[in-house]
Order: sequence, then structure tokens, then C-alpha cells
Amino acid sequence: MHSPAKARPTSEPHVEAILTTIRGTQKIMGLGATSIWALIAARELRVVRFGQRGRYAGRTLVEVASIHEAIARRLATGKAA
Repeated sequence: MHSPAKARPTSEPHVEAILTTIRGTQKIMGLGATSIWALIAARELRVVRFGQRGRYAGRTLVEVASIHEAIARRLATGKAA
């Protein structure tokens, strides 16, 4: 018989994400990219833009706190996205 695997302690603390990608925002909110961009345009989601050239040129990241706030507003008003 095998004993259940035990979780190994790690030296690194758990870190909550502050920013997420548009795709991550889609997964969190269950919406498509067009809806996410519409929420950004309506200033319901706060974003941070990084980079000007190279691989991360024009990288747009969404503040996770603003995602939670937008969801809370929608739940409070009963308004769908």
C-alpha cells in the first residue's frame, strides 16, 4: 500500500497576481476578447501598458483588483456584461 503523497514545503511564499493578460481576464470573467476590450474602453477595467518594442511591444495587462470590482458592480446592479 502506498501512503498519500505529502506536499513538500517550499521556501517561496504564495504571491497573488496583481496584473493579468487579456486572455487571463477572459478566463476569469468568462467573456470574449471583444467584451473585455469594451470594458477597458468604458473604463470599467484598469490596464497597464508595457513595452514599446520587442516581444512585449504594446503588452496590455489588466489590474486584477479592477476585475473583481467590475464583477462586484455587475452583481450589485444585476447587470450582465
